[in-house]
Amino acid sequence: MSTSIIAIIVVIINSFFNAIGQLFFKKGADRLERNFYKIITNKYILGGIIIYILGTVVFVGALRYGELSVLYPFVATNYIWVSLLASKYLGEKMNLVKWLGISLIIIGVFAISLGLWYKWKWKIKRY
Repeated sequence: MSTSIIAIIVVIINSFFNAIGQLFFKKGADRLERNFYKIITNKYILGGIIIYILGTVVFVGALRYGELSVLYPFVATNYIWVSLLASKYLGEKMNLVKWLGISLIIIGVFAISLGLWYKWKWKIKRY
């Protein structure tokens, strides 16, 4: 089975939305109280759960059009989105180590993409 470029794009977009879900979880966690009712009615926690459920459904759909071993590394872009969104919306600071980590993730995702490109290019040459 080959991996569709659309499946890769869907996984990357899904990763972005999962990062938004994680922001919701953080906002919800900041408002947690030791009251079960308030925990289960926390709009941020509920929003994060809904985004994660929808993201899982979308990811499973993308798996139909690609290989897990190819698609799953693209989920790592989630770390990039979380870092950038947390910096912008939560005021978290980025330091050199975080930027280095993001750079390494980008290099890794690029390496996987390059491997796919060569695989697709070789298939095209055969025909």
